[in-house]
Amino acid sequence: MGRVQTPTLAILVDREERIKKFVSRDYWELHATFAAEAGAYDGRWFERKVFPEGGRTTNSSRSAFGT
Repeated sequence: MGRVQTPTLAILVDREERIKKFVSRDYWELHATFAAEAGAYDGRWFERKVFPEGGRTTNSSRSAFGT
């Protein structure tokens, strides 16, 4: 193996192992139209998860308005 082939092969093997271990899960997103004194607006709610690989944490839920 050459200087570039060994690290490249390691990357491919790691990626293949991640793909094989992947477990799908249901994803839900709620859309609604709300009436307010200033007028109607669209809102959206979805659940955010923690990203274990990057060590980043997020809120357990988040709402986004004005979609």
